[in-house]
Amino acid sequence: MEDFGISSPESPRLSVIIPTFEVEDWVGLTVESILGQSERSLEVLVVDDGSSDGTVALVESYAAVDPRIRVLHNPGKGGAAARNHGVSQARGEFIAFADGDDTVPEFAYERLLAQSYRSGNDMVIGNHLTVQPQRLISRSRSLPIYDTQRAGLTLLDEPLFLRDRVCWNRIIRRSTWNELGIEFSDAKRSNDIQAMTKAYCLIPFDVISEPVYEYRRRLGSTSMTSNKLKPEALRDHFTQELGCADAVVALNDSRVTTKYFNGVLQFDVWAHGQIALEQEDQAFAEVRELLAEIVTRAPKDAVRQLPPHQQLVYGAAARHDWETARIALGTQGASMVIGLEQAGAENLVRSVLRTGGRSTEAATWLVRASYLKAIIDDPYAFTDDELVATHGTLVSLIVLGLPKSGFSWREQQVALADRSHAAYIREAATKTEPAGVRSVMFRVRRKLSQLASGSENADRALTPREAIRLASRVRPRHAKRIAGAVTRKARGYLSR
Repeated sequence: MEDFGISSPESPRLSVIIPTFEVEDWVGLTVESILGQSERSLEVLVVDDGSSDGTVALVESYAAVDPRIRVLHNPGKGGAAARNHGVSQARGEFIAFADGDDTVPEFAYERLLAQSYRSGNDMVIGNHLTVQPQRLISRSRSLPIYDTQRAGLTLLDEPLFLRDRVCWNRIIRRSTWNELGIEFSDAKRSNDIQAMTKAYCLIPFDVISEPVYEYRRRLGSTSMTSNKLKPEALRDHFTQELGCADAVVALNDSRVTTKYFNGVLQFDVWAHGQIALEQEDQAFAEVRELLAEIVTRAPKDAVRQLPPHQQLVYGAAARHDWETARIALGTQGASMVIGLEQAGAENLVRSVLRTGGRSTEAATWLVRASYLKAIIDDPYAFTDDELVATHGTLVSLIVLGLPKSGFSWREQQVALADRSHAAYIREAATKTEPAGVRSVMFRVRRKLSQLASGSENADRALTPREAIRLASRVRPRHAKRIAGAVTRKARGYLSR
C-alpha cells in the first residue's frame, strides 16, 4: 500500500464523504483514487453502515498511513443517513460524495475547485463516465449538457440538468449546503435525487466538460441497482420523485416544469414504472398508485411530447387501467394480439382514442405493435381462417379513425389486402418495398440530417413543417424523430 505522506489538514478545501456497506472487494480502489488526487487539501470521511465483511478493516489500514482518512460509523441506517452524518462531521470548505465501489479520475477535484474559485459559484458539476465490462460510456453522449464549460447556470437556463440528479459528480460549498438545509432523504433507493433537485433549484452552478467521476456498474446482492425490483424500493423512488416535483413546481416556471416531467416520464419513471405495471401482485399496488399520481400531476404538454408507446401506457396508468398498461408493455406481435382479444380490442382502442391529445398516435402504435406485427412477422403461423379473422379485426380497428400516414408502406399493403383471401394477405405481408419508396426514404433521411447539422447543402426551401410531412409519408418513426431535436435545429438554421 502506498504511503501518501500527507498530514491531516484542519481546514481542508474539500471533504469527500463515502458511505460504505459490504464493499471490501471494491473500496480499496475507491480510496486510492481519492487519496491519489492532484488536489491534496482534502479529507476522506468513510461512513460505514454496519458492514460485516472486511470493509472497515481495509479502510482503517489506509487511515493508519494517511491521516486524511477518518473512519466513522453510521449512527442511523442506510446510505442517506451515512451521507448526512458525513456532512455533519466534515471540515472542508466544499463537500463531495463518492460511493464505495466507484473511482475518481486523478484531476477531478482540482478542476472542480478551480472552476468554483474562478466563478465564485457554490456548486460545480462535471461530466462522468459509466464503466461496464469492455465498455466506457461518457454521460455527454446521451445527455448533451457537458459539452462546454459554463458558469452561473440555473434550471431556467438549462432544465435538462434535472435528468442528472446523482450526487457524486459535483462539489458544493458546505456552508451553502447547511444554510439551505439540504439533506438526503431516508429511502432505500434514489435517496439523492430529492437533495440534488433542491440544490439545482436553489444554487447557481457551473459545469465543466471533463469527466470527474467513474461510476462502475456491477452486479451483486449489495449493489443498490440489484434491489430496484423490490416494491419497497420502487415505492421509495416514486415518493422521492413526488418530492422532486414539489421543488420544481415551486419555481413557478412552466417551461422548467414541463421539461422536468417530460424527462422523468421518458426515462426515470419509465424504467421503474414498467416493473410495477407488469406485476399483478398486490405488493405493487401502492407503487402503481404513486405512479398514477406522478402522471396526473404532469402538464399535458409534457405527456404529449412523449413517444406514442409511453403515452399509451401512462394514459392507461392515469385511468388506473392496469390491464391495458400491461398489454402495451407486453411482447409485441402475436402475444399482444392474444391480450387484446381477451380484453376486447375494439373497446380498448376506442377508449384510447377518447383520451384526446395525441391519442390517435397511441392507438396507431398499439395496432401496429400487435395485429400488424403478428401478420408481417409470420403470416404462415396462422391457419387460413385465423389469418382472415385476425386481418378482419385489424381492419375494423383502423377504420375507427387511425390515419393512413401512421403506417409504413408494407403495413398499408396488408391493411388494404383482400380480407376474404388468406393468400392475398400473405402476399401483401411479404411484399418487398418498391425501389422508388426506398429511394424517397433515403433522400428524405439525408435531407433531414442536413437540416439537423446545419449543412450548407441543406435545402433552405424545406421548412421544418414540410420536413415532418415528408418524413411521416415514409416512416412514422422518422416523423417522431424530426419533430423533436431535428426540428429545433432546423428552425434555428432556417431562421438565419
